Amino acid sequence: SFIVNIGDTFQAITNGILHSASHRAVVNSKKDRYSTVYFYGIDNSIT
Repeated sequence: SFIVNIGDTFQAITNGILHSASHRAVVNSKKDRYSTVYFYGIDNSIT
């Protein structure tokens, strides 16, 4: 699956007009869970 969660960003940009959705993850304690982060189009001049 592929998830993009930008709800908190929209909530901040719109001063609360748009609200981010509440969500939670159900964890299976018998299996490992992995998360990865992917950045796209980053400006190389930013340090």
